[in-house]
Amino acid sequence: MKVSNPRPSALRAEECWSRKRLLRIQVGQTVLPKETELLRADGTTLPAELVGFRLDFDGELAIVTLVRDITRERDLQKRLLVADRMVSIGTLAAGVAHELKWRPTRGRPRA
Repeated sequence: MKVSNPRPSALRAEECWSRKRLLRIQVGQTVLPKETELLRADGTTLPAELVGFRLDFDGELAIVTLVRDITRERDLQKRLLVADRMVSIGTLAAGVAHELKWRPTRGRPRA
């Protein structure tokens, strides 16, 4: 999937959010992981989860950022959504079949 240039306002909002997140990490507050899309050199995107934390390294403050590829998790979520839809369709079809088999005017199932 190719990525076009995002709108400048979207970039400014993301940059502002990232700075706030970095400040929270610097003061030692807990920051939850963030899902984002990273841009590869070939122009495609990579779904990733980012988490950062503060670390004392030789007496100086360091910020460690871990990036985890969540492509597999996203694919599994999509497959689970499709499976859930199929279950819903199957339940609906069973209900319709039951209603067609049971004729309320006669009060008994057809053979």
